[in-house]
Amino acid sequence: MRTFLRKTLVAAALCALLAILLDLGLTWRSKGNQYERYADLNVIRAGKAEAEVVVIGNSRARYHYDARVLSDRLDRRCYNLGMIGYPLQDQLGKLEYYLEHSPAPDLVIVNVDIASMKPLARDTIIQYEQFLDDIRDPAVLGIVRGKTGFRPTDVLPWVRYAGFPEYVWKIVTKDTVTNVHAGFAASDKVLDPLRARQVSIPKEALEMLDVYLATLRVHRQRYWPHAKVAFVETPYHDSDSLWILQAIAPKLDARSELLVPVDLGWTHDPTNYMNRTHLNAKGAALFSALVADSLRAKGW
Repeated sequence: MRTFLRKTLVAAALCALLAILLDLGLTWRSKGNQYERYADLNVIRAGKAEAEVVVIGNSRARYHYDARVLSDRLDRRCYNLGMIGYPLQDQLGKLEYYLEHSPAPDLVIVNVDIASMKPLARDTIIQYEQFLDDIRDPAVLGIVRGKTGFRPTDVLPWVRYAGFPEYVWKIVTKDTVTNVHAGFAASDKVLDPLRARQVSIPKEALEMLDVYLATLRVHRQRYWPHAKVAFVETPYHDSDSLWILQAIAPKLDARSELLVPVDLGWTHDPTNYMNRTHLNAKGAALFSALVADSLRAKGW
């Protein structure tokens, strides 16, 4: 019995050592690199994301803000922290992670969107790979813990990569992303004109606006109190108004917050969109330039 237990303990120790070595090897191999269009924790942790202006939001931030255009127009380094499919509380979790590895920015552009405020946090995990590279970090763990799909054992060495062989292979072969700059996920798709029609948003969708603003302000006061907030609304196809900005206007804290409206004259053109709710690369470049020009007009 003692021999069996001894052999079992030795085998377990060897497995644990192998797991630690594999985990260390993948961490070293992946340092500073991005292997998925939405997985940029390595870039942030390596200090490559330091910026004076950062963008937060869901997919309509990730696709719509070309950081190169913003940087060129504002003459300030910009970085896009947009998360595809994740609302405000999750976005703030990523911003918190960013602040662990970079100085606080001067300006945080908040892309206001109904999908970011209702609900305030996602209850399931999508695109799990974006969290794997630093899932043991408290800020990252705070995003995924409690969501359906989270595996508590993922905080153990190597275990986090179990079930993601394609991602591991990308790290091993250094198959890095080459078409993503500063978090911007470009798309060359064009909206089918037959599906081009105005998106209608129910007014009751704004019922969470006060909670949304309060959550954002509490986080700002705690983690980035000296940064300004710029609220920007990305127009849907054929938009005729920036209705969320209109709702925020009377609630604005003029000392630390500003609204950044953009011209809507281009929103009827389907060649600026990849679908009715998301811009393509062409539309993102145009929209980002408009946002930058509006910010410059306000002193930025």
